[in-house]
Amino acid sequence: MLKKAIVFPFIHKTCRCLLSRPRVPGRGFAIERPRLAAFGLAARFMRDRSGAYGIMFGLMAPVFIGTLALGSETGRWYAAQEAMQGAADSAAMSAAVGINDGNTNLALQADSAASSYGFVNGSNGTTVNVNQPPLSGPNVTTPGAVEVIINQPQKLLFSSLFLKSPVVVQGRAVAVASNGIPCVIALNHSLVVAGITVQLGSAALADKCNVADNSPSPLALTVDAASSITAQKINVVGGFVDILGTVTTTQGVHTGATAAVDPFAGTTVDPSFSSLTCDPNSFYNTITKGTIAITGTVTLSPGRYCGGLNVGASGKVTLSPGTYYMDGNFPAWTGITVATGGSVTGTGVTIVLTSSGLLSNLLNVDLGGLLNGGVINLTAPSSGRYAGLVLFADPGATLAILSLRGGTQNNFVGTIYAPYSTVLYLLSSGTKTGQCTRLIADTINFDLGSASFSKCAVTDGVASAAPAQIVE
Repeated sequence: MLKKAIVFPFIHKTCRCLLSRPRVPGRGFAIERPRLAAFGLAARFMRDRSGAYGIMFGLMAPVFIGTLALGSETGRWYAAQEAMQGAADSAAMSAAVGINDGNTNLALQADSAASSYGFVNGSNGTTVNVNQPPLSGPNVTTPGAVEVIINQPQKLLFSSLFLKSPVVVQGRAVAVASNGIPCVIALNHSLVVAGITVQLGSAALADKCNVADNSPSPLALTVDAASSITAQKINVVGGFVDILGTVTTTQGVHTGATAAVDPFAGTTVDPSFSSLTCDPNSFYNTITKGTIAITGTVTLSPGRYCGGLNVGASGKVTLSPGTYYMDGNFPAWTGITVATGGSVTGTGVTIVLTSSGLLSNLLNVDLGGLLNGGVINLTAPSSGRYAGLVLFADPGATLAILSLRGGTQNNFVGTIYAPYSTVLYLLSSGTKTGQCTRLIADTINFDLGSASFSKCAVTDGVASAAPAQIVE
């Protein structure tokens, strides 16, 4: 009893003391006042026997519960919106890349990308809308811009006590297809010389990339009757003339364009090749002083081939990785000739057409004739002095003509680079030279056949721009 008589009066006095105003306010007490006031309020709540606080709590409970529920659901909506924005970004990028690839069903591209994030068009009220060009924003007039808007109503839980209709969460993105990478470039800067000519029923196909013509001539790009050229975009510094031909692009033909950059500018032939001994399999045999044709199955090594290579109808030649210098400074100069039935294959290979003397004006790759020929299947190296180059015509050659003709199974994987040469595609009707090819030359003539470029990624040792980018 003694303890009880002493303790309770002490607590009562202490609480009253805490709730009373100090006679002499001190600086420290002013800082503690809010805390003490809260303690006093709690103390009064615990001592209260009238039921007033219980009534107040009962009245406010729905508000507290509703606020808590709304807060938790708002967080869920924000998480859904974040995921939806990622889906919209991916869908817009996919649709923009589809533009570069020449696809016309952009909605299919976007739906496929959005569904991978769980937002399936038409499911659970989800809508995926694709607009090209965008319906609003700063990119309404931007070429190649595509807008994707994803909407999805969110199921209401506790918030249904306060909201009559579902909350609709939206994700929106706008992507722009890049200008693309040119896989056919004519470097000529003459006012009177056409950079690219498509004639005599030829068909040039560059549907996965761009075509660039740096010639300022009014006739820089000429497409004759019954001939055609296909590309994502065609940029011409000078003029464009279509003489009853067919021109197909996804982003148009643009004259007065800025000249394309030569990605291999400054590349030269290693002069030390001239000190190498001529390989015995060279077209011109320096020992017998005559020409030879390879008729058996052989594997050749990198080196110097005097007069080039001549592969007969029964010749099966495999080129080991490395650089093959076709030296034309001899009485017989063929470059590479592959007769019908013969073949030349190699991976990690660069063919360099050059000369250790003065007879380098005519650099010729002859695939066996206008109507048929052998097979050449070469892939460029990915590293080294000639990385990315599968065929390189010496820039030091003057009036050089590089002819590619014949054959129906020829494939050059990499870049054919002839910066000071005229390249003649004299191909038989319906042939496709290369499914992963890039062509860069001074001037280019497509004659009597077809040529296909860049069916795979184009690389030149320089970081390439992304195929599309998000702009909104």
